[in-house]
Amino acid sequence: MQRIIELAPDHEEARRGLGYSQVGGQWKTQEEVMLERGFRWYKGRWRLPQEIELMERKNKVEVAEREWFGKLKMWRGWLGTSRAAQARKNLQEIDDPYAVRALAAGLENEQNQPLRAVYIEILAKIGTPAAIEALAACSMEDPVEEIRLTCLDSLKKEKRRDVVAYYVGKLKSKDNRLVRRAAVALSHMNDPTAVRPLIEALVTTHKYKIIKGSGNPNQHSYSFGGSSSGGMPGFGFGSPKPKIIKRDIANREVLDALVSLTGQNFQYNEPAWKAWYAANRGHADVDARRN
Repeated sequence: MQRIIELAPDHEEARRGLGYSQVGGQWKTQEEVMLERGFRWYKGRWRLPQEIELMERKNKVEVAEREWFGKLKMWRGWLGTSRAAQARKNLQEIDDPYAVRALAAGLENEQNQPLRAVYIEILAKIGTPAAIEALAACSMEDPVEEIRLTCLDSLKKEKRRDVVAYYVGKLKSKDNRLVRRAAVALSHMNDPTAVRPLIEALVTTHKYKIIKGSGNPNQHSYSFGGSSSGGMPGFGFGSPKPKIIKRDIANREVLDALVSLTGQNFQYNEPAWKAWYAANRGHADVDARRN
């Protein structure tokens, strides 16, 4: 067919057999058409240069992040050996944003508490949005209070509206533990824009499961968000069917945060707080404590 079109350039059957199509009165292959349109063949598909650039950039990031996982694992293995000093030096010198994912994973999974504190310090130093997000999540979710507070200490050094917004969002959590922890964090952030959300979180409603006939439901209940107020009930064969209840909980940490931010104390009287806020909201965004 190639020889045919050399002798008869407009031979339709030979052209189509070789993959040509009529485009604008000319015979062209799909490759010629796509190249003219600005596409390139890349990883099994025709793609625009912008898509290829994004894919290559993503691949570069993934490769760099994998390398950091390997480095941290190696340096972690040096601790407790003759190379421990070098490992600590290497860790302290990390300032690469590509290391954030590995550091965040280490912060979550590491059992050595002093080493976790080092990861927190490094993440705070890197300071990218991803690093700050990892610290904020740890300050809320980590089971170790000391680690949560260490994260919080690193975050409160710099006022960041994105961090405040993260904690404000947690005030609406189904888990009452997270509501209380968010209030503690907001009291440290010292941002008056959190006043209104805190007022609305003074008393929050949560769902709990209890075992009927347990005698003391507080010892056999837990919230849907995972906040245990007693032992986790067993659901073995013959266990009573759990009952779902709602409870309004006055959050002392929320009240403490409001008092700290505003200098006022209306206890858990939400209407009084809202009335004060409405009367002073013109000043509240500048400095709530002035009123």
